[in-house]
Parts: sequence; structure tokens; C-alpha cells
Amino acid sequence: MEHPARVLLDDTDPQSRARAHRVLGERAIAREDWPAAEAHFREAIDLDPIDDRPRSLLAGLLARETKRGFGGWLRGKLGGWVPEPSVS
Repeated sequence: MEHPARVLLDDTDPQSRARAHRVLGERAIAREDWPAAEAHFREAIDLDPIDDRPRSLLAGLLARETKRGFGGWLRGKLGGWVPEPSVS
């Protein structure tokens, strides 16, 4: 496959464009760029709703973020440090 960005610029076939978005989403995951990954997977699903791979990748990404929940948000705000819970 040629570079996904080139496909997005040159190709009008929805399935080719969907594959390119899926690949870009996978690359975004490798960079830990979760918002970009989500956007690419959603675009891939819109372009080719029959392909289950981007849907599966998106589900995994969203499950990961759900597990992080409040703790993930707090760690982000505190630069990775989270205080130990106190036991009363």
C-alpha cells in the first residue's frame, strides 16, 4: 500500500480511503495520540461500514479510555502522579 496520506489526497475509492484512515489510526495509536486515532477510525467506519477492523480498533481504544476514567484524567492533570488513597 502506498503512503496513506497519498491515498487520501489522490484516491476517491471509499474503501481505499477507509483503509488509509485505519492505517493512520493505527499509527496514531503507536504515537499514543488517542484523539487522532479515534478520529481516523470513525472516518474509516463512515467510509466503509462493512469493514469490522476499524470498528474493533475503535472499540478497543474507547474501552482503554473508559478504564482510565477519572484516574486517567487525574494523572494527566498531575503529570502522572496520583496520591495514594487514604484508609480511614
